[in-house]
Amino acid sequence: SFVGGDMLVNAGAGSSGGMAEFKGGQGLKSTGGSVTISAGLSSMTSSGNLLVNSPDSGSGGASGSILVNTGVSAVGSSGTITLSTGYASGSNGGAIGVQVGAG
Repeated sequence: SFVGGDMLVNAGAGSSGGMAEFKGGQGLKSTGGSVTISAGLSSMTSSGNLLVNSPDSGSGGASGSILVNTGVSAVGSSGTITLSTGYASGSNGGAIGVQVGAG
């Protein structure tokens, strides 16, 4: 059995942590480049998970935010945000849950 290689992108630690940024290329005369982040597929078992996480804060601060945003459009419609679960041929479709923390 062979295992695919891992890829880790990690910004440096310091008094303030470094920033890791993935950015599509600028389109000078046409559409800008896209960025795709995708979990791995499996031809035999389950596909991988995709986790977007803001870790717990330290003792003197707040946890970070997660922002999902479409840009402003000068002409035409702005972008769409779609959350969907996949089709399940042998069971139930997945769920989408939204939960607010206690405080």
